[in-house]
Amino acid sequence: GEGLGRTFIEHTGKKELVKATIIAIVFVALVCALGFRISLFMFYAMFSMPLLYAFSFGAVWFFQRHFDGMTGDSFGAVHELATLMFLMMIVINNTNLR
Repeated sequence: GEGLGRTFIEHTGKKELVKATIIAIVFVALVCALGFRISLFMFYAMFSMPLLYAFSFGAVWFFQRHFDGMTGDSFGAVHELATLMFLMMIVINNTNLR
């Protein structure tokens, strides 16, 4: 009932999810407009965001079902695993391009 995870749980909902998604899409559009490897970056933006969203929702479901909810440690674990998944997607794609 207490801890840093509680702050995230109490202050996040659908409205914050929509805001964060819009900010991410605007950021991707700005980066692409500046011309930073547009095709490669668009690939990551188009395919990694939905996969990472699905992973995050699945992880939250798993923690709620098996551990009675999310904690600060489980939030940290989901964050680190999502980052690792994104970096692995970049490495795998770059090795396939050569």
